[in-house]
Amino acid sequence: MNADNKIGIIIQARMGSTRLPNKVNKLIYNDETVLGYLIDRLKLKFYAYKIIIATTSLEEDNVICNIAANKAIISTKGKINNVLSRFYNAAKSHNLKHIIRINSDCPLVCTYLIRDVVDFYFLGKFDYVATILSDTFPIGQHVEVFSFNALSKAYVNAKLDVDKEHVTPYIYNNPNIFKIGSFKNINNMSNIRMTLDYEEDLIFFRKLASYIGENKDIYSYKDIVRIIENDKELIKINQHLYKVQSIIH
Repeated sequence: MNADNKIGIIIQARMGSTRLPNKVNKLIYNDETVLGYLIDRLKLKFYAYKIIIATTSLEEDNVICNIAANKAIISTKGKINNVLSRFYNAAKSHNLKHIIRINSDCPLVCTYLIRDVVDFYFLGKFDYVATILSDTFPIGQHVEVFSFNALSKAYVNAKLDVDKEHVTPYIYNNPNIFKIGSFKNINNMSNIRMTLDYEEDLIFFRKLASYIGENKDIYSYKDIVRIIENDKELIKINQHLYKVQSIIH
C-alpha cells in the first residue's frame, strides 16, 4: 500500500465521556497523553498516510485540535452526535478514497494488525472489512477499513441515530449493498480488554506503557497479550470489566 491509493486514517476523538471524562487527554506515559501516544504509534508505521482527527465543534474539544497540531496532523470539527457526518466531511475534504477508522480510546491498537486488515481489504476488493464482526480479537483491537463510496452511501441513506453515532452500522448491516469482509483472529482473545473507559483501564494502560517504554510500535497485540497473561497483577486491574462494553458499540 502507498499514498497513491489515497488511503487515510481517521481517528474519532472527543473530550466528553460520562464514564471517564477527558480520557484521551489523560497522561499515559511520561508527559504523553492517551491521544498523543496513539498518534505517535500510528505515525511510526503509517507516515505516508494522512492521519486526521475528527472531533466535535464543542469548545472543550479544542484540546483535541491542539494535540493534533502539536503532532503535526490534521484535525476537523463536526456535529456532536453525528459521527458519520464527521467522517464523511473529513474524508471528502481531504480526498480520501479509502478510510481506516480508529478509536481514540484504543491507544494500543496494533499497527501490524491494521496493516493486515488493509491488505485483506484490497486483496478481496471489499467495500468494508473489520475486526469487530466476530468476537475473536481483544476488545480495543478495533480496526475498520472501508471505501469512501461506501461511506458516502451510508451518509446519504442512514436514517437511524445508531447509524449516525457509530459510523459504520449502515454499511455492515447491508451485505446486499456492500461487499463485507470479517477479519478474524486464529485464536479467540476476546476475553482480553484493551480499551479505555474507566479509571482501572487507565491504570492498566499506564503499566503496559511502562513495560513498552520508548518502543511504541514494536509490540503487537500478541506481544501485549503475552505480557498480560504473564503478569498476574496486571491482569487483575481491569479484565473484570471486559464485558461492560460491546465490541461493536
